[in-house]
Amino acid sequence: GAIRLWDFVKGESTIIFDGQEAPVYSVALSPDNDFVLSGDEEGVVKLWAVETKKLRRSLEGHLSQVTSVCFSPDLLSVVSASTDHTIKLWDIKRGRCYQSLNEHTSRVESVCLSADGRLALSGGWGRRILLWDLTTGQCLREFQGHVGDVYCVAFAPDQKYIASCSGTTLGLEKDNTIRLWEIDTGRCLRTFEGHTGTVNALAFSSDGRFIISGSEDATLLLWEIDWEYEF
Repeated sequence: GAIRLWDFVKGESTIIFDGQEAPVYSVALSPDNDFVLSGDEEGVVKLWAVETKKLRRSLEGHLSQVTSVCFSPDLLSVVSASTDHTIKLWDIKRGRCYQSLNEHTSRVESVCLSADGRLALSGGWGRRILLWDLTTGQCLREFQGHVGDVYCVAFAPDQKYIASCSGTTLGLEKDNTIRLWEIDTGRCLRTFEGHTGTVNALAFSSDGRFIISGSEDATLLLWEIDWEYEF
């Protein structure tokens, strides 16, 4: 259940946060680097202060394992996803859940927010990728095309595109792929194939030119997006 903060230059763990007992399945660092967010096996989201290394707040409401957490851009709220099929939005100051998104019918593996904090993107089992309007709590679009469960989703820096990754689930067709989607149309623009195992994680580069992906096949792959290609 340990939570560690790492120095990328030195390759060393510089901070260990005290008091976490349950296994941790997701962490996020705040944009200002002052706080760490964690989600654990017991369904608890916790906010930790980097300076003091102490727990600042526990957010309880999920019924099972928290799989993904992230901060809002303004640092006033956090978002969490869970195997209980829900996504929850939390008010950090008050320590309460003020919105629950319940469209998923199976475990949610990943959630992230747009740069302006107005949209959320979630992915999970049942091959589902959902785009949410956080002002209304409504699901705006579902992106359909994966034949395996979805394990990670991300917004491109320009907020016009998203990426998702998938894995082969027992009884389903093989789908160890990364897909690039257009938000406005819901079209899958490109499928990246190369991994031989479930793809668990992905991220865009800050300039949007590359996607990096990690897989259960023990590899990291770097993909270049040819934006001059006519999709």
